[in-house]
Amino acid sequence: MKKLSSLLILIALSVVFLALGCDVTVDEDTDAADYTIAYYRDADGDLYGDATSFVKALTQPDGYINNSLDCDDTDAAINPDATEIAGNAADEDCDGVVAP
Repeated sequence: MKKLSSLLILIALSVVFLALGCDVTVDEDTDAADYTIAYYRDADGDLYGDATSFVKALTQPDGYINNSLDCDDTDAAINPDATEIAGNAADEDCDGVVAP
């Protein structure tokens, strides 16, 4: 009885989806490209990546990280976790504000 109920629910949902114009086909394509993740270059090793330099891969390549939050990937002292230093004209913590 439980299988019949599940089948009836599936049929009812299919009818609703078709009536709404939804595609009810199942995509069984499992190409690796469907599961890639963007990894961002971390040239300075501070665990924050450069948004302008990335690759898409199944696994994380060496020298890459899974975030793009670094505002200066040439200096490990400049990243979102850094402490802002007043008066040096640099934005150490990547908040877009230079401390006076």
